[in-house]
Amino acid sequence: MIESGNTMEGSKSVKIKEVFEDNQELIDLKMVAGFNGLDREVRSSYINRPAFVLIGYTEHFPAYSLQVLGNREMNFLKKLKKKEREEAIDRLLSFSIPCVIITRGYTPFDYLKKECNRLDIPLFTAPGNTHDIQKTLHFYLEDKLAPEKVIHGTLVDVYGIGLLFTGMSGIGKSETALDLVARGHRLVADDVVRLKRRGNILIGEGVEPSEIFKHHMEIRGIGIVNIGLLYGIRALRLHKRVEVVVNLREWNAEVDYTRTGLETSMTSMLGIDLPLVEIPLVPGKNIATLCELVAMNHILKEMGIDTAKILNSELIKHMKKQAKKITRLEEDRE
Repeated sequence: MIESGNTMEGSKSVKIKEVFEDNQELIDLKMVAGFNGLDREVRSSYINRPAFVLIGYTEHFPAYSLQVLGNREMNFLKKLKKKEREEAIDRLLSFSIPCVIITRGYTPFDYLKKECNRLDIPLFTAPGNTHDIQKTLHFYLEDKLAPEKVIHGTLVDVYGIGLLFTGMSGIGKSETALDLVARGHRLVADDVVRLKRRGNILIGEGVEPSEIFKHHMEIRGIGIVNIGLLYGIRALRLHKRVEVVVNLREWNAEVDYTRTGLETSMTSMLGIDLPLVEIPLVPGKNIATLCELVAMNHILKEMGIDTAKILNSELIKHMKKQAKKITRLEEDRE
C-alpha cells in the first residue's frame, strides 16, 4: 500500500506581495500604486490582457488572473478621450482583480494610479517585452499554484527514469537509494518527497526548509550522511519527473506476485496514473539491480518494446502451429 501525506489540491493561492518580491529583480518590477493591496491573492497561472474589457465586453472576464497592459492596450487607451479612458479604466478596476502590470516602460495614467490607490489594487510597471513578462509570470505561477502532495518516500533518477520508492518505514528505501547512488545514479529526495502536478506529469523534489538540509540521508545503524559530500555533485538532482512507483514490501508467501509481467499495475497520484512495481524483499535479493532493471524495462516500453507481450504473442503463434500439426496427424487415418 502506498503511504501518502497531506494533499493540497485546487485551493492554492499566492499573495501579490510574494509575486512582487520573487519577480522584482527578474523582470525589473516596480510598484507605483495600490501599496495597501499586497495581500490580494492570485489563484490562476493564466496571465490576462484585458483588451476586451477596455472596449466594453465584460462577459467571461478572468478577474482572478494577473492583468497585463501592453503595447496594444496602452496605445488604445491613449487614443481615447479623457472621459472614455476613465470609463474603460473603471470597467477594468470594477472587478476584484489581483493587480495590474504595465509593460514596455509605459508611464501609467494619473487616473489609473489614483483609482488603484483608492481601491487598493497594486499597480506595477516593468520595462520588458510583454510576451516575455507574461511567459515569466506564467511559469512562476504555474509552479507556485501547482497541485501538490507530500509523501513518505525516496526519489532517485535511474538511467533518466524517476523511480519513486515507497513502503513502510524501515523497509529499506534509503539503503536502496544509497546503493543506486553508489552505482552512479542520482538522488533527488530522501524520506520526504513533494510531488507537484504540471500538466499531465508529476515533478518530485525535496521538502527541506533550507539548502543546508538538502541531500542528507539517514541510514539506520550508521546515522546521517551527506550524499553530495560523499559522492559529489553528479550524484544529486534538485527535481525529477516521477515515471514509475516502486513499492518495497516484505515477502508474503500468500501473495501472488506477478511472474510474467503481462499484468500492469497502476497507482494514481494527484490524478496522474503511474506504473506500479511491487518488489517483495527477502534476504540476499539485490534490490538495486532489480531497480535498474525496472528503469531499463520502462525505457523499452516507452520505445514500444514490451518484452512480456512480445514473448506471449510468439508463444501463442507457436502453440497454434503445433495445434495445426497435431490436427493433421489426427486426420491421417492410413
